[in-house]
Amino acid sequence: MLYETDLSAQRRVVPFPFPVERFGSTVGEQRKEYDFYFTDKFEVCIRISSGEEEFAVDRIDGKVYRTHFPHVLIKYPFRPFSNALPYPRNSFHFSYSLKSLELMRARGILPEEIAWEIELNGEITELIRKLTDYQNHSLEDGVADRIDVACFQLLQELIFMTKMPKTRHDGNRDRIMAIASALKFHFNREVDLEELALKHGMSRRTFFRYWGMYFSESPAEYVRSLKLSEAARQLRETNHRIGEITAFLNFSDSAYLSKLFRQRYGMTPLRYRALHFAEQFDSAPGRSRIRA
Repeated sequence: MLYETDLSAQRRVVPFPFPVERFGSTVGEQRKEYDFYFTDKFEVCIRISSGEEEFAVDRIDGKVYRTHFPHVLIKYPFRPFSNALPYPRNSFHFSYSLKSLELMRARGILPEEIAWEIELNGEITELIRKLTDYQNHSLEDGVADRIDVACFQLLQELIFMTKMPKTRHDGNRDRIMAIASALKFHFNREVDLEELALKHGMSRRTFFRYWGMYFSESPAEYVRSLKLSEAARQLRETNHRIGEITAFLNFSDSAYLSKLFRQRYGMTPLRYRALHFAEQFDSAPGRSRIRA
């Protein structure tokens, strides 16, 4: 059964560049071979599952595609398309206008692939669930805008899978990157590395062994680098005092921050701020740098 919502005439609050024309889902769809030919849109179809089929067979412009479930199929306009649904299928789809197609192509957003296999990860599953819920509220103010954003985010997630290296999945790298992300988020706090490693299924020894495979600096150096980058940003963009920056970054004292800052940037924090302020002043509209 097809459940589809037409948004082509729906008012938007924010002029998003890629408004969705239609979106919806099919549950238990089954039919004999059929042909169609889009002339006014292109459609992104996520084929989630099939009752009995291992893969779908599609003929596009005379070329046959055999793609295992779950997978994505982009149905472009002016390209003859035919397939059959001998067994019930579940899918989700959304479509855009030809204007959006031209804009996406001009910006290099769309992939070269027409069909590719995907993993129904948490991000994709949650976006489909959210969009399905939106169908019951599509006429409410702001909902069409949220649908536009969610569909484009879903499209990005699907395209991202075409860019992933076709290599064996590395679970250890995933865990290390998850730990590094946590350190980056909490860079100005005290973090128990052993506890963080155990949370991601690694002993302290295993963590340090694998960390060195993906990072050239130690975890402590990695966090210190993040702190110094933030110190430089605050010196450029705020009027916070050195003591305030030191406290925010959780350094022991301002002298220690200044020492580390000089080692990285070759000057004191105050000198760095003064030079950056002078550059901003000289480059401001109506100002020109005075040369000796």
